[in-house]
Order: sequence, then C-alpha cells, then structure tokens
Amino acid sequence: MRNKIFILVTGSLLFSTTVILILYAFSDKPIRQYDFIRFYPPQPITLLSSIDIQYNSYYIAGGTANHLFLGNFTAPLHLLVTNKTLTDTQHVQLKIKELEKYKLRSLMVTVDSPYFYCTDGAAPAIFKGTIDKFEANKLKDDKAYFETFIPLSQSSFALTMISSASKENILARQTTYPPYLQQFNTILEKQVDGIFCTEGMLHYSRELAGLVYLYHYRNQYIYMDSSLNVKYKSNTIDPISQAQIKVGEIKSSNSVRITGTPLTVNRQSCVTGRWLFIDANLLAKNDPPDILDHSSVIDLYDLKEGTYQFSFHLPEQQGAKIGKFRVFGDKLFALYDRFLFMYQINTKYLDNPQELRKGNLVSIGGNNQLSKLYHEQL
Repeated sequence: MRNKIFILVTGSLLFSTTVILILYAFSDKPIRQYDFIRFYPPQPITLLSSIDIQYNSYYIAGGTANHLFLGNFTAPLHLLVTNKTLTDTQHVQLKIKELEKYKLRSLMVTVDSPYFYCTDGAAPAIFKGTIDKFEANKLKDDKAYFETFIPLSQSSFALTMISSASKENILARQTTYPPYLQQFNTILEKQVDGIFCTEGMLHYSRELAGLVYLYHYRNQYIYMDSSLNVKYKSNTIDPISQAQIKVGEIKSSNSVRITGTPLTVNRQSCVTGRWLFIDANLLAKNDPPDILDHSSVIDLYDLKEGTYQFSFHLPEQQGAKIGKFRVFGDKLFALYDRFLFMYQINTKYLDNPQELRKGNLVSIGGNNQLSKLYHEQL
C-alpha cells in the first residue's frame, strides 16, 4: 500500500514538474540568465509627468520640437496632439482627398514635420499632407506593397517588403522620381526561412542621415546610409546570433508559419540622433531573475561608434508594462495601456558618452566584481 502511495505521489510530482517546464518552454518569458552583463549608471531617467489618454488604441506617430502626435488603430484618421509637457491636448481629424476611391485596409499615420503621411502597405497607398492643414493627397507611383514605411526626405522613403521573386523579407527605397523603386535583396541575411528569421524594425536618424535595421530574433543590427548602402553591422550584447525559431508549412494556403514560441531578443526599439534604444527581452547575469516581471530593460547603443553604452529600467505604471515608446531629444515617451508617460533622460550620459567610461559613474546592480570586470574589459 505504501509503495502504491509513493508511486502515486512521485508520479504526481513528476507530472506537475513536466507541466511547469512545458509552460515555461512556451512562454515569452526568459527562463534563464545569459552570459553577458549590463551596465547601469546611477539615475539615468527621471519621471516628469503623465496623462490619461482614455484609450489603449493609440500609438506614437511622430513628434515635432513642441508637440507629440498619437495615431489610433481603431480610428485611423484621428490624431491626438499633445504638447511636450503633456499639459494640453487637442483632437484632429485627418482628411484624405477622394478617400472613397481607395480600398484601404490598415491605415497608419507617420508624422515627419512639416509633413504627415497616411500609408497602407496592403493597398498599397501613400498619402501626404502638411501638419498645418492635415489634408493629404495620394502620391503617384506608390504601387509597391510594403510593411514598414520610413520617410527619408519629402521625395524618398525606405520600406520593408516581401520580394515577389524570393518571397523573403527585403529592404527597398522608393522615390517620387525615376527609378521609383529600388529593391535591396542581400542586406537582410536569411538564417531559417527568410521571412520570420529576418523580421525586424527599421528606423531613420535624420541627424546622422542613417538607417538602422534591428532583427527581432538575433543579436544584430545593420547601419546604412540613406541610399541603403551598408556602412557596418554590429551586435547587441546578448549571445543569440542565430534566430531560435521553428517554421512549419501550411500546404492548403502555400504559406509558412512559426510553430511554437520563438525566442524574442529585441522586442521593440527607436532611434534619436546617434542613439539606438532597445527594449530587450533577455536577462543578463547581473539582472535580478524577476526584473522583467515588473519592468522593461532598455539598452542604449551609440550608432556613431556601433557600441553598447548602458542600460536602464522602465518600471510598470498603472499596473501595466511599457507598450510602445519613442525618444525625442532627451525625452522618452512611453505608452502604458491608456496612459502616456514622459521621462527625462540624464543628459550628461547623452551629451558626454565618454563619461560612462569613468568608474565613478558606473554601477552594475551593486555587484563590485562585475564592475571590476567591466573596467578590465575597457
């Protein structure tokens, strides 16, 4: 009888342990700390203000020196405009001439002062207007299907798209003058399927006149000039150089899909000036094991040097973790569900990045041994 009870109890424990391991395996949470360290300088950010924007369907469409523009997924022609101190808001209804002529599916707004763009890569369609009138006209020769749209100038745009020939992700440059569309088939490097393994985020720094493509599932970003000439490739500080995804074929639709849960290395990102900000998803060996349960880790990279600089935490607010975020100058704006928060980034780290090489400004989670290791590596 005791043997039966022992076997039942042991079997139950083994079953419970197996279930827990399976749940961890298919969750989006990191299950271990990786062999790299982060550097946390003291007081990198300060919370300045916040505002309740009522709905969680807003995204950050762009900004000017004085205003922030929020687009809305459920009301595509609606803009919420707030000043940079979050003390005053106004609602704007965008107008598109002859809108009824176009079969639009997923309209997105991008503000690139003094212009704004309404784009739908599945139509495809690009509409352009100015933020003083908020009325847009359709651009000619916008016949290329795309996923991401980045204004480079008033007459040229960078795109991410799927090649009609290879059926893989590629980068492209579209202009309002001949040759209109240039496709760059070899910049993104295939590791698995050429679609999911090369998924990433495209950004533009107007100050540097440089483009950045950051992969979601591996530790690499690509820096290019505005003509999409690759200037260098660099790595993020984590060790995941190979996309850890599995892809299955759907024969009925002649398509592929991700099976299981991929290991996301870089959740989201943004660029301002020489700085690349990454919402990272992996734990360093000096991170508290539960840090990603209640905050997000932002890693900062210097695009001029192609190097990692430092990290900081964005804690959850109003019971929610960070949604989308953007940085304009030394201000970081972050959406948390229906709330918009504004943070001040410590300007001594942005204005004088060499200061981060001085020991009195660097703390690494209070770990003196890791701090010593950091300075030995310099």
